[in-house]
Amino acid sequence: MMFIWSYGLVFIAAFFNALMDTLENEPSFNSSIFKDWTKEFWSKEVSWKYAKKVLNYRVDGWHLAKSAMIFCLLGAIVLFRLHPIFMPVLVHFICMGLIWNITFEVFYRLFKWK
Repeated sequence: MMFIWSYGLVFIAAFFNALMDTLENEPSFNSSIFKDWTKEFWSKEVSWKYAKKVLNYRVDGWHLAKSAMIFCLLGAIVLFRLHPIFMPVLVHFICMGLIWNITFEVFYRLFKWK
């Protein structure tokens, strides 16, 4: 049942992707539930000017969400490879795709909820 953890990480990665899309530009940020948060850290169009760099990596909301998404996807791959495959890989592929798309859509709409 290790693949359940992979599914969970795909879910979390999609959440971070929805967050990235919400923080991507000013119109999207300003019409989101995050509009009252500090733009200098959260809005990608503004934060790049103010973000501190650590080893040439910008530390702001958008880049942290992107890194978290990548780590979740890589973790899902590693954990998926650890379990014996009882279902055809195509079934997992379809399930993970559905999880990603549904999660992204739900959170993207929630982030835009006024």
